[in-house]
Amino acid sequence: MITNRDGVEGEFKIRGIARAENDPAVRRRYAEAATSNLGWTPEPGRFHLFAVDIDGVTFITYDPATGDQHVTMWPPGSEFIRRATSATSVGGPEPTSDIITTG
Repeated sequence: MITNRDGVEGEFKIRGIARAENDPAVRRRYAEAATSNLGWTPEPGRFHLFAVDIDGVTFITYDPATGDQHVTMWPPGSEFIRRATSATSVGGPEPTSDIITTG
């Protein structure tokens, strides 16, 4: 997900598997929760509902002054910087610790 053209706010990438949720009880509970929390009443049988199993999440920020990428990944909980080598390329990962902390 990118919120603007230059990507200054960062970019999230979520990888996983989405599967259609067809269990009537689950769909009913979703409709009840949506009605209660959102004020929207989805009509059973007239909306799509998915369950998502997330395998990994990546958050990338870009330094507009240098073109460097700061990358944070889960799992395994790693961070690195990829320095800009040209207007359209970056180098290999260099270790950093900016977001993830231990302890």
